[in-house]
Amino acid sequence: MILSWKLAPLINLSIRALTLLGKFILLFYMAKFLSAEEVGIYGLIVVLVSYSLYAVGFDFYTFSTRELVLKEKKEWGSFLKSQSFLIFFAYITILPIILFLASYSIPFKWLYFLGFLIIFEHLNQELMRLLIIDKKVVLANNLLFIRSGLWCYAIIACMFFSLVPKRLDSILYAWIGFDVVAFLLSWILLRKGLIFDKGLQIKKDWLKRGLKICLPLLFSTLILRAITTTDRIWLEHLEGLEVIAAYSLFIGLTNALISFLETGVFSFIYPQMIQEKDNPVEFRKLIKKMLFQSLGLSLAISLVLVACFPYFLHWIGKDIYYSYKHIFYVVLFANILYCISMVPHYILYAKHKDTKIIASHILGLGVFALSTLAFIAWGVSVAVAYGLCCAFISILIIKVIFSLEKDQV
Repeated sequence: MILSWKLAPLINLSIRALTLLGKFILLFYMAKFLSAEEVGIYGLIVVLVSYSLYAVGFDFYTFSTRELVLKEKKEWGSFLKSQSFLIFFAYITILPIILFLASYSIPFKWLYFLGFLIIFEHLNQELMRLLIIDKKVVLANNLLFIRSGLWCYAIIACMFFSLVPKRLDSILYAWIGFDVVAFLLSWILLRKGLIFDKGLQIKKDWLKRGLKICLPLLFSTLILRAITTTDRIWLEHLEGLEVIAAYSLFIGLTNALISFLETGVFSFIYPQMIQEKDNPVEFRKLIKKMLFQSLGLSLAISLVLVACFPYFLHWIGKDIYYSYKHIFYVVLFANILYCISMVPHYILYAKHKDTKIIASHILGLGVFALSTLAFIAWGVSVAVAYGLCCAFISILIIKVIFSLEKDQV
């Protein structure tokens, strides 16, 4: 049991590494063989799907997971029916708004793909969380790999052997197809032991109680994610889809930092921080552990990325990516700042200082908007990348200040 617990981070990192590798290879394959416009549209779709998952889900899982984990599986039926009602309500009210707003940045023909991807990515995400609390963690991770990594390898192979055209629609069809497969498998695995009676009532009071808890944190998350969503939308309106292609490629590379840290560091230390929040000595030890591991892993991954970056560009061999190669180093620095800021973030989270987390994110969004406007006025190319750095610097500083207050540690 102890051995398996110690191997858990390594297993998670291995799965995440395979998933990230698939996404990287796909992104570079697209950069080499697809037009910059198609790569730019793909980048916008990816970020819009990611952001929309929070909006259509209301972050309700943060409440429902804690409720369901304390109940027998045969009691889940009425709660899942109630949450399904909430999800359906979000799909018919919020999803059309998302697609309407997206139509200003994405050509109409791609909106169908965007809508299906939002729905199936969200449903898979919810089912994965249920599988985890149903103690099917390994299966959940494997299904996550199917919908997040395996499809990338599959479509690359199909395009390489000319089984499908080297076009964006081929890639999006593959993504949706594997999402559907993962959804069906997840439901089959989860369905056993669930009891759904026709007479089950929707628990309106339970939904209201959950929303009161979830909506403030959802607001905080949406503000933070707005920074890393509006940057691409803003950039597309300023400089066009070709620049988005380069920016999305570089962001995709540097996002390896937070992906590895979330899987191999944060997910294992922050639950302990919550447990030890009233024990100052142990709490400080966990903070130091998280800080040193975050800095060490960030430095190691950054050095690898910097060393490999010139070879990636040479293999792609397109002028548009060479022209904006300096932006890679800017967004890499921004990601390092973001990763470091997660240490004081989890201090505040463990201490239930949610209002200060929200305040720091609001400040960051304001700094992002103002600094980007300033860089635009000064004629700086790809101003949003520098605005991103300013936003994450401000978030890091304010979270450190909040976390160092006497009542925090």
